[in-house]
Amino acid sequence: MPTSWLDNWRDNGHESPDLSGGFTAWLLTPEADFLRGRYASATWDVDALVAKRQAILDGDLLKVRVEMR
Repeated sequence: MPTSWLDNWRDNGHESPDLSGGFTAWLLTPEADFLRGRYASATWDVDALVAKRQAILDGDLLKVRVEMR
């Protein structure tokens, strides 16, 4: 149900709550298991992520590391 704050949110370039909700639901499926522990954005194309699955795993991509020396 749209509210004035939600309309303002969308009008200022923010994504729909449906997008983040749908992406979160997809992340809970076995198809998205390869992304566990990795950074992902709801604005990214899911089909493209799945197509790059092996490259993401082989390259150990989409991880944030903090090193202290």
